[in-house]
Amino acid sequence: MNKVLVLVDFTPTAEKAAQQGVYLAKKFNSSITFCHVYDSAPSDEKLANDMSTYVAIAQNGGIEHELNAPVGDFFAETELLTERINPAITVVGTHGKKGLKQNLFGAHIYKLANHVKGNLLIVSDSSTLAKNGFSKVLMPVSAHTNYSQKVKATTTILAESGHVDIFALHKPGMPLSEKVQHNIENALALLKDANVNCGLLEQDAQKFSIGFSKETFDVMEKEQNDLITIMTKVSKEGGVFGKIDKENLILNPAG
Repeated sequence: MNKVLVLVDFTPTAEKAAQQGVYLAKKFNSSITFCHVYDSAPSDEKLANDMSTYVAIAQNGGIEHELNAPVGDFFAETELLTERINPAITVVGTHGKKGLKQNLFGAHIYKLANHVKGNLLIVSDSSTLAKNGFSKVLMPVSAHTNYSQKVKATTTILAESGHVDIFALHKPGMPLSEKVQHNIENALALLKDANVNCGLLEQDAQKFSIGFSKETFDVMEKEQNDLITIMTKVSKEGGVFGKIDKENLILNPAG
């Protein structure tokens, strides 16, 4: 399987992302690449010193590693790198919304999610690391035409006895579309074919709210999920609040 890519920024959260990346590399039986985008080219000595913590994490886990140090715009270079090495998954840490600019214009992590090619796993300060894969996953349903890609990606990072719940929230006056119902049926079939424990979790909205993230938070807290998987792009049915919902889910306080 392709390698695991971990984007690092020399913070404790990045160390957490690196450790999760090593766990996944073990699961995939693959190598790992650590990447930091620099403003100017680092010397060999500086690169080795900057990356020493992550190298030690990989070595302690018995995982082969590479270092990547492109120079330029973070988002552009990350997009180019993921296109070039095509990792099985990219892992990155988030510190949440920091400062006025991000609160007004959106968290940088959501912008990154739109530049990464392929699957992205986001680890926050409050996340609990999954050593052998994720055990209880909440997978909100949507009308995306490529929804099955998310289903298949989710199965690769599950624990051996992991469980996936497809989540559908029913809002008053908003029946599930034919496309959403098709995606539910197809997802259940794909999960069962992969011998994954799975189910359909449906809930009627108990209160009025704009978007879906608040109700989804409530379900996550009740079900004690250790992972939520979403599509990066907003579906045609996602509406004008789809981007806000996705940012809220990415930055959920439970990690």
